[in-house]
Amino acid sequence: MRTLTLKTEKMKTLTLLLIVLFNYSALLLNAQNVGINATGAAPNSKALLDIDADGLTKGGLLVPRMTETERNTISTPIPESLVIYNTTSQCFEAWNQTTSEWKAFGCIGGCTIPDAPTALDATNITFANFEANWTASDGAKNYFVEVSLFPDFLALLNNVYTGNSTSAIVAGLPEKKTIYYRLKASNDCGNSEYSNTISLTTNAIPSICGGQEWATANLNVGTFLTYASNNQTNNSIIEKWCFNNIPANCDVFGGLYRWQEAMNWQASINCDPCGSSGRQGICPDGYHIPTDLEWSRFDHCVYSTIEPLPSPSNISLYNLAWFQANSGSNRPGDNTLIFKLQRIGYNVSSNNNSFFGAFATGYYQNSWTGISEVIYWTATQSQSGASWLRRIASNLYFRTEQLQSQGYSVRCLKN
Repeated sequence: MRTLTLKTEKMKTLTLLLIVLFNYSALLLNAQNVGINATGAAPNSKALLDIDADGLTKGGLLVPRMTETERNTISTPIPESLVIYNTTSQCFEAWNQTTSEWKAFGCIGGCTIPDAPTALDATNITFANFEANWTASDGAKNYFVEVSLFPDFLALLNNVYTGNSTSAIVAGLPEKKTIYYRLKASNDCGNSEYSNTISLTTNAIPSICGGQEWATANLNVGTFLTYASNNQTNNSIIEKWCFNNIPANCDVFGGLYRWQEAMNWQASINCDPCGSSGRQGICPDGYHIPTDLEWSRFDHCVYSTIEPLPSPSNISLYNLAWFQANSGSNRPGDNTLIFKLQRIGYNVSSNNNSFFGAFATGYYQNSWTGISEVIYWTATQSQSGASWLRRIASNLYFRTEQLQSQGYSVRCLKN
């Protein structure tokens, strides 16, 4: 009896081995696709993997199951369309290589992926910002706004995450460019499909304030002279000094000029606005040297239009004389203005993105000094031998006067 049992077991083993060899031979004959079935039938020629449950104990296909935390540990690069079952969201997910995200395509629990929101026209468009708008999606917890210069979103300028809102401010954009945005909704189950795409065009950079349009850089014209050994004179030649007597500094910071040289030896003026009636001085055609009143227009406009900010104790506006530049003007006697100026980037910096873009130049005031500051001439004389200026640094901004023989910067104002 034991011998019979042994023979039977051997027969079963031999039979199993023959089946394996048969299926392996079939696999070799159909190397480009694989079939799993009870009959050894060749797989369908159009399928790389053909699973036939006929004749088999019924079952299904079980894909890898993991929590969202476990899923996020899958190392990159992740192949396109890799499929897993997310036990956290109870959703089947596949990897989208184009957008570098897991996309849920079927949920079996009580969780439902939100529908795609509808993107609406942008509002509050400026030269650098706009407000994206959209309709709410049921069940959405968050929204993600994608912003690009390309309609296919090949590269993103911005990717704004927002909570359960239906609008978001997108900032830091280039001026006068066509911008595209789209968004998707998200909750614990996953992300929706993308919304429709909205396009808009950012504005040109506006006049800085009060209808004024300033040159974009400090003036740098004229023939270089070394200070002390050569003075700027009324000789029909525009002459300039460069900080520390280094000509290359003029290329970076702009030239430094005596007041008379900056004015091209014309008389003082204090119009507002001046337009073509102003003193062109050494400015290019279409521009002029701004007067004290024109600077005051800018001062007051910035104060009046930029929203208030707290005043930290480490900032001082220690000369308030410029508040009286316009008779009857409503100027505060505090240090609030400097914060309003800084709010639009009007501090001395090589990379600030304000309309004006003040840049530290240094100056000559009996010696080379003030490399962290810039002082601008106005076209207005304050008293005999002296003229009004505006002095700007990272922590101060005020109106003052200095001797016309000193060397300061010029920023031209458009007529």
